Amino acid sequence: MGFGFLLFIWVGIFSLSFIIQEAFRWSNPLEGIFNALFHSLFLVIFWIIGFLLWSLPIYGLYHWRKWRRYRSQCVLAPVLLLLLATVVSLVFDPPTAAKRFSRFARAPLPADATNLKFELRGGGISDYSDIYYFETTPTEVDRLIREIGLVEDEFYTPSQHSFIKLPGVPDPAEWQGSKRFQKSDDRDHWFHELITDATRTRVYILISCT
Repeated sequence: MGFGFLLFIWVGIFSLSFIIQEAFRWSNPLEGIFNALFHSLFLVIFWIIGFLLWSLPIYGLYHWRKWRRYRSQCVLAPVLLLLLATVVSLVFDPPTAAKRFSRFARAPLPADATNLKFELRGGGISDYSDIYYFETTPTEVDRLIREIGLVEDEFYTPSQHSFIKLPGVPDPAEWQGSKRFQKSDDRDHWFHELITDATRTRVYILISCT
């Protein structure tokens, strides 16, 4: 294959790997695909640099040793392995809401959580904005507050929640006696917000990064 054609395939496979990952990591796969396509426009320069750093020494070695076979396969080996690793990872370690929650909240989702609903957004160089709703026990709610490091907002009123209600679940704006707990870390730009009803059995959690 010619140098330009190999570059085209290299960038295409890199983009495809990124698109596949984002499609599975967003609740709306179409949004994930569009996010990956948009950000590929900014990442393409790094992929081209990687191609040059990898392919030029291979071309030089083939020219020096007078080799003739498998040059194209050697050039494309890293991106082919990346694509394979992406697919294998999604098959054997699929991204789930529980895994993503544990990673970003730094606390596991309650094992007894029921009626779990979520919307996962963000990835690549896009801001994360994950919303979760579930029902659990007061003990688990207290554990989440403690392990995430949340602090109660003493001035909160039910109409002040800062995220969109998920479809098919109760509206926290209608919870009388509800409480809000939150944490903001200016160093890594992560924000956590938890709203629970008066019985501490229904929970909304927002995890975002800007």
